[in-house]
Amino acid sequence: MGREFVELFDRWADNYDKTVQGVEEEYRAVFEGYDTILEEVAQRATGNILEFGVGTGNLASLLRQKSCKYMGVEPSEKMRKISEEKLSIALYDGDFLSYPKPPWPIHSIVSTYAFHHLTDEEKSQAAAVYSQLLSQGGKVVFADTIFINDEAKHDMIKKAESMNYLNLAQDLQTEYYTTIPTLQTLFEQEGFTVDFKKMNSFVWMMEAVKL
Repeated sequence: MGREFVELFDRWADNYDKTVQGVEEEYRAVFEGYDTILEEVAQRATGNILEFGVGTGNLASLLRQKSCKYMGVEPSEKMRKISEEKLSIALYDGDFLSYPKPPWPIHSIVSTYAFHHLTDEEKSQAAAVYSQLLSQGGKVVFADTIFINDEAKHDMIKKAESMNYLNLAQDLQTEYYTTIPTLQTLFEQEGFTVDFKKMNSFVWMMEAVKL
């Protein structure tokens, strides 16, 4: 359920905001247009919002400006503390599959740079849970590294290795990055219509609307 990466999140917490702004050359392309990506996720979200993987609170700061009600879930204690201090809110300990029951109806479920911490089987479980949580017209808006197919993923790993971006190459091989056809199938099976928009050479925006 992504909990195996919590130690990594804790170590990354202090430097995360610098990383997403492109100070690390190895990950610069992954976070290209980061602010624009967050702004579009926030723009697409409507009504009461549930965010998974709040991190250091960058998306949450935008969501809270427009949300009727906001609930944030983050498994890393260190990142939760940073977000809570930054935003003056209380977040919940949890992950994509294990989290407190929202106290009010949810209209949008959002996340950025986090869904790849679930295996495809766990992603399928999550899609089923979100289908039950959302009413007709409710939506899931996720932005994450996704590949058009397995060949594209393989090519990106080889490219990273050729540029001596060995940490990036290892991440792409050891975390659970998936493909557009897989995600589309998982969410369509649970009663969603699914659209994708390319945001940079790594990241795609997925909007899944409950039928």
